[in-house]
Amino acid sequence: MNQKRSPKRVLQSFLWKPVESTAEVFRFFAGLLMMGIIRLPQIRDYWSEDLGPDFFKSKIKMFRDRFLALLKCIKFSDLADDAKNKKGEEGFDPVFKIRVLVQHLKDRCRSLFQLDKYISIDERMLRF
Repeated sequence: MNQKRSPKRVLQSFLWKPVESTAEVFRFFAGLLMMGIIRLPQIRDYWSEDLGPDFFKSKIKMFRDRFLALLKCIKFSDLADDAKNKKGEEGFDPVFKIRVLVQHLKDRCRSLFQLDKYISIDERMLRF
């Protein structure tokens, strides 16, 4: 009987290796985006043969163990601030842990999109 190793066991046996380049980080985020588009029940399913031969490894060029290690270690918020953001309390922010990333993306999008004098509004956009 062929038993698959659980992701926790994989992470326990994985030796950390520093991130090699920004390209590796971009591949990691590309993997997260693909996971948002192609929904599967478990993370390990993205590396299975059901999606085709080595679908995730060939598109993202990242092995499952490395992806899971990066997923476990990536952090955008400060641990001290995490304790202050409690669910059920006043001022709770559900996206607190990635607020810095979300704000950066919003600012970047606003800086790239400039309204022009030749903008048109379709009638379907307006409420009658």
